[in-house]
Amino acid sequence: MTFATVVERKARICVQPSIIVPPYQGYWTSGQRADNTSCSSNFVWKAYPGVSTTLSYEAWTQNEPNCENNQETCLALSTGAGRSYDHWVDVDCSGLLCPLCELDLA
Repeated sequence: MTFATVVERKARICVQPSIIVPPYQGYWTSGQRADNTSCSSNFVWKAYPGVSTTLSYEAWTQNEPNCENNQETCLALSTGAGRSYDHWVDVDCSGLLCPLCELDLA
């Protein structure tokens, strides 16, 4: 099975509910704002509760992160609105997406 086939299969399974306009497909990462109650907080990798590390790389989609409606505090890879999986968006953490990967910081 090729990587493209795996991505295509997961994309069919992991679709954001249509409450987002336009609906998009995406994957969770462990990226979140250091303080999930503040849109001015920097993004970090949160491997476990209380364990995080700063981002050493960033690949935000144009005009992201934007913390739309003061609710977007998690980081996802998304294909919506012409995006490709190599770009990031900030999203509401309550969205329904599949996990992409896990980083063990221990």
